[in-house]
Amino acid sequence: MHTSLGGGPPCAIQGQRRIVYKFWSTPVVIAYDSEKLAAERAPKSWLDLTRGEYKGKYVIGNTAWQTTRVYLAGILARFLDDKGEVTQAGWDFLGAFYANAIVVDDADARKEAFKSGGAVINLNWFGGVIKDARELGMQVKVIDPEGGTPVISEGVAIMAGTDQLEQAKAFVDWFGSADVMAGYAKKFGQVPVLPAALAKSPPEVQANAELVKAQPIDWDAVAPKLDGWLQKIELEIR
Repeated sequence: MHTSLGGGPPCAIQGQRRIVYKFWSTPVVIAYDSEKLAAERAPKSWLDLTRGEYKGKYVIGNTAWQTTRVYLAGILARFLDDKGEVTQAGWDFLGAFYANAIVVDDADARKEAFKSGGAVINLNWFGGVIKDARELGMQVKVIDPEGGTPVISEGVAIMAGTDQLEQAKAFVDWFGSADVMAGYAKKFGQVPVLPAALAKSPPEVQANAELVKAQPIDWDAVAPKLDGWLQKIELEIR
């Protein structure tokens, strides 16, 4: 998704316990049902969602869900001070964001919010949006919002201390190759990080890679604070 694809081959991130190799990109997007919401009335930014016209039109999921955690992090990352802390304006916005939403804790309640016709805006990972469209009969359009879309890169890890390091490296080299990643993209629709793999991917995957611009998020700074932010959300905002 634009900036998320410019980093060259899969990268290795050395941690205390594992090396993680990033292979594909997953955007967490804003989409809407184009049969129930006109394009000119759709939100242009994540920050638009607190407007009165969107009250009860979108769903916020459980904070234990990865998708929810990612877009909440993306929202709060827009409200950081020079010390990396969320400003009061950020917490006030998040309070309004929750107050305007349908808040659910399980998948059945989430699905019912869309089935009932109340929810027409889908905050979800891209593959989940496509799955929802298919299962719920929605005609969806993905928004490329002002300020960007949170994008995470996923992959596989080699555990430190393994006695099968060479075999593990061989698997990573095979799994992360352009041919295998292109095959994975064809089967699952995921966008590869490796440019050579993207070039070999189906046209629809290449088109999906251009749907949104990645939001610039310093995940190294945000990740250690996210659990504390989510605890505050659970105790003070929900």
